[in-house]
Amino acid sequence: MSQQEVDDSFLGKLVVELVNPGSKAYHQRLLEGDFLKMVNGYITDGLSQMDVQNIIKETGTVLSLEVERNPVQNDLEKTYTATTTLTFNGSPNYGK
Repeated sequence: MSQQEVDDSFLGKLVVELVNPGSKAYHQRLLEGDFLKMVNGYITDGLSQMDVQNIIKETGTVLSLEVERNPVQNDLEKTYTATTTLTFNGSPNYGK
């Protein structure tokens, strides 16, 4: 485990560990390693994985995720982090 992964785990960041090929998350380009920042308007800081799962399970037909991608270095040695919002329409697929 890298130092960044250790630091992130202590910060309580929720990380996407698996994206099933062919799933709605896959087609919306959710990536393994993305950090979940918001789920349906709920900020995930301080929430457990179970809390987030419950929010997702209570979702009707639209699921909105705000994710942060791992920082990347550019030529000027500045770090940039990509943030995007994904919206899923239809009933969520809970690993089925």
